[in-house]
Amino acid sequence: MPEFNFKEQFQITSINDIEEISYDKETMKLNIPESIKDKIKIVGSTAIPVIDLKGNVHRPLQNKNVKITLELNKTTKEYNVYVKGKYEDEGENVKPKIIPELAEWYGLTGSMDINDKTIVLIKDTYFENVGQMFLRDMKHIGLNLSMGAKIGDNAIIFEYDDQSGYSKEGYGMIIKNNKIIIRAEHHVGAFYATRTLFQMLKNSDAHEIKNGYIRDYPKYQVRGFMLDVGRKFVKLDYIYEIMKTLSYYKMNDFQIHLNDNAIFLEHYNTTEEALNNAYTGFRLESDKKGNGFTLTSRDGSYTKDEFRQLIKDSSYYGVTIVPEFDTPGHALSFVKIRPDLMYQGEIKDGKVDQERAAMLNLSHEDTLPFIKSIYNEYLDGDSPVFSTTPIHIGSDEYYGDAEIYRNYVDDMLKFIRDDKKRTARLWGSLTKKRGRTAVTSSDVEMQIWNTDWAEPNEMISKGYNIINIEDEQVYIVPGADYYQDYLDTEKLYYNYEPNKFDNGAVINESHPQLLGGAFALWNDQIDTVENGITSYDMFDRIFSALPIIAQKNWAETTSLSYDSFQRLSEKVLYAPQTNPRFNASSKTNTILNYNFIEGKRDLSGNNYNLVNEEQVNINNGINFCGGESFVETPLFLIGPYSQLEIELKLNQTWTKQILMETDGYGVIYAVNGDGFIGYDFEGNSYAFNHKLEANRIVNLKFLSNLHKTRLFVDGKEVKLLDSSVKHYSTFVIPLQRIGGRKNSLDGKVTRLKLELNKEIEINQ
Repeated sequence: MPEFNFKEQFQITSINDIEEISYDKETMKLNIPESIKDKIKIVGSTAIPVIDLKGNVHRPLQNKNVKITLELNKTTKEYNVYVKGKYEDEGENVKPKIIPELAEWYGLTGSMDINDKTIVLIKDTYFENVGQMFLRDMKHIGLNLSMGAKIGDNAIIFEYDDQSGYSKEGYGMIIKNNKIIIRAEHHVGAFYATRTLFQMLKNSDAHEIKNGYIRDYPKYQVRGFMLDVGRKFVKLDYIYEIMKTLSYYKMNDFQIHLNDNAIFLEHYNTTEEALNNAYTGFRLESDKKGNGFTLTSRDGSYTKDEFRQLIKDSSYYGVTIVPEFDTPGHALSFVKIRPDLMYQGEIKDGKVDQERAAMLNLSHEDTLPFIKSIYNEYLDGDSPVFSTTPIHIGSDEYYGDAEIYRNYVDDMLKFIRDDKKRTARLWGSLTKKRGRTAVTSSDVEMQIWNTDWAEPNEMISKGYNIINIEDEQVYIVPGADYYQDYLDTEKLYYNYEPNKFDNGAVINESHPQLLGGAFALWNDQIDTVENGITSYDMFDRIFSALPIIAQKNWAETTSLSYDSFQRLSEKVLYAPQTNPRFNASSKTNTILNYNFIEGKRDLSGNNYNLVNEEQVNINNGINFCGGESFVETPLFLIGPYSQLEIELKLNQTWTKQILMETDGYGVIYAVNGDGFIGYDFEGNSYAFNHKLEANRIVNLKFLSNLHKTRLFVDGKEVKLLDSSVKHYSTFVIPLQRIGGRKNSLDGKVTRLKLELNKEIEINQ
C-alpha cells in the first residue's frame, strides 16, 4: 500500500474546501493543506501560546479547544482545533482564584510559604526591572523580600524562555520544592506573572502558595479603557493610580482623551456665544495660542515632560498609553484659537447651528496644516512626547459634509501611519459618513463605538482592525440619563463578550482584525450641566466594571458565579503601591485625634503627630495669625466614609480664612470669599449656609460620603447654599495642613478628630 501523503491528497482551491484542522502529534505542527494557487496562512488564534501563527503547537496542561482563523485569497474561515493536554485533570491543589482567571493550571500537592527569608533571583538581566518592582510591591503586603545571587532554600526565580511560545504577554510558573520559577520571553509577561503572584498572596492570610504549574496568556490583543480628561481634568498622580490598577488586572491599553468641550452647545443662544463661553479642555502643554486664548487649558494640564514620562513608565507595567486629539468634531479648543477655521457649511443630522463652534472647516486650506502642526509638536524631535505609542485622531460625531470629512480622515490616518510611522487609531464613523472617497484602512485601528456610525462586519470587510467599545454596552457617563452611570455588572458578567455587538453582529473570536474590547468613561456633565463629579467618583465607576471587562478580554471562561466573582473582586481589590480610595492606615476607626490644648501629639494610637509648623503659637491650642500660618500632619488626603470634627474660635471673620488644605487637591474654608463655611475640590466650590461669629468657640463636623458631603455646626446640620448645590458633592478631605500657606486662619484650633465611619447615614 502506498504511503498516505496529506499534502498530495488535498489540493485546495477554496478555504471552504477545508472542513477541519488537526495537528501532527510528533512534529507538533498544524496539518495545513496546500492550495493550488496561493499559500494558506494562519492569521488568528485565541491562544497564541498553544497554537501560534506559524502553526507550532505547544502542549497545554489540559485538553484545550483553540480557535484559529485560516486565510486564503483574502477569504478567512475559523476552525476549532482540539489540542491534547499533558494531564487529564487539574490535579490535586485547586486552581488559584485570581482576576482574570488563569488560562491553565495543574495542581500538585503541598505548598510553600513566602516570607522575609524568600530570595528573589533574576537569572537574566532582562528581568531586573521586573524583579525590583516585585520587591517593592511585596512590601505593600508586609513582605520584605531580598534580591539574591544564588538559589536559596526558598526562592522566586525569573528565567528567560523563548521556547514555550509565551509571546509578549504570556508566562509560565512552576511552584514546587519551595521554589517559584517564573518563565517568560518578554518583561511584560514576567510582570504579569508578578500580578498573578501578588493576587495569590493577597488571597492567603498566611502568605502560602499552593504548589502547581501555571501557563497563562491573553485571549485578545487589546484590553482597554478610555478616560475623558478633556472635559474634566484628572491629576497626573491619579492617572498613575488608574494605570497601575488597569495593569493589575492585565489590561494593557489606556486611551486618554485629551481634548473636548461642552456637549450641550444648544444651551447657548448663538454660535458666537458658544464659541466664546462654552467650556473647552486641552490637557497638554502647548505653544499654540490665538484669539486671546491659549490652547492649553488653564484649569489643568500635563507638561510635555510629564506625559512623556507617563508613556515610558506605563510601558514597565505592560500598559500602552494611547493619546487622543479629537477632530474634526469636538474641536472647540482648536476653533477657539483659530475662529477662522470654524465650519461654515450645512449642519446635518438635525443638530443645532451652535454645533459648528466645535467643528472644523475642512474646506479651509489652513485647517489640515494647522491640525498637523499640533501633532508635530508631540511627535517630532529626538525625544518626542508620544514616542512610539499609537496615536488616536478622534473623528467621531462630525455633522458636516461626508465627502470632505472622509478626505480629511484619510489624510490624517496617512499622516500618522506613513509620515509619522505610528499606529493610527480612530473612532468608527464611516457607515454613517458614507461616501465615494476612499479612507485608508491598512494597519488602522478602529474603535466600534456605535454600530449605526460604524457597522463592525462592514468595517472588517473594508480592512480595519476593530476594537469593541460599543456605547450601549460599555459607556459610562457619570450622572447622565442617556448612558449608564454605573455599568450593570451582572448583565456585563453574563452577556458581554468582546466579539458581540448589540446589532447582532458576532465576529469570530480568532478573527485577526478583532483586536479586543475596551470600555470608556465620558465626562459629558460639565459647563451648563455641571454635576460635581470628581476623580474619586470616576474611579468608583471604573473599578466597578474593570474586573469583569478584564476577565472577558483575557480568559476563555471563568468557573465562578457572578456572586463568587464579586466576592473575589473585593478580596484582590487594588494594585500594590496604589491608594485610589485615599485610605489611611489606622488601628481603629479613629485615624487622627488631636487635643491641641495638651500639645501636638496624635492621641489616636496611630502616631500621626504633627510634623511641621510655620508661624503658629501653640498655647492652650494652636493659634494661627492669618497669611502664611499652618501646622502639617503626616497625612495627605482621606476619602469618603469619614468624618472630620474640629473645635475652633476665630478672632475676626472679615477676611478669607483657610481651615485645612492639601496642595493641588482641596481646601476647607472657615470663611470663604463670601464669608461662608465652604470647600473647594477639583474645580468645584461649595458653600454652606452659615457664617461663623468672631470670638465664639464652635464645633464643626464634616461628614464625607460617596456623592454627598454634609456639615454640622454645634450639632445642627447646615445645608449648602442653593448656588452651591450640585447632584454630587463627593469630598476627599485635605489633611496636609491645618491652616494655610496664605489666607490662613486668624484664630485658634483646640481639637481635631478624624474618624472612619462606613455606617454614615445620608438622606438623599
